[in-house]
Amino acid sequence: MFLMLFGVIQIVFGWYVFRNPDSDWIRMLARIPEDVEQDDVDLFKAQIGGIIAIFLGVMMILSGLSYYSYQSPLQAFIASLVLGGAGIASGLYALLRPESRWFKRHREDREDIEPRIWLMKLAGITMIGISVLTMVLSAQHLFV
Repeated sequence: MFLMLFGVIQIVFGWYVFRNPDSDWIRMLARIPEDVEQDDVDLFKAQIGGIIAIFLGVMMILSGLSYYSYQSPLQAFIASLVLGGAGIASGLYALLRPESRWFKRHREDREDIEPRIWLMKLAGITMIGISVLTMVLSAQHLFV
């Protein structure tokens, strides 16, 4: 249970880093002085770190969920289907609308650049693939 809770916290932190890569908290954790101006490349790297943190949070949730698969395999299968369905939905949204405000930095009104749109589409495809793999591999809980 603790691992799943820690995974949720990791996802929230990753989402915060993705949306606000230039916030005071991120600067403090990265030990970047306030007078240093970060360019788009540095902010882009911070956003990639946020995506990696979200991915690790999902892996923690799935690891915590595997503990419950021994006690109730059907419940673990249904939870994996729900988590996989949510992942597919968010991946499709990122793939179809990479310029959405959900995927932009906080208070950013600029036009999207091509590498950022490419990253959002890649993240969407990766999310769909991992979600489908999660749903397919969770079927093994039914046959144990």
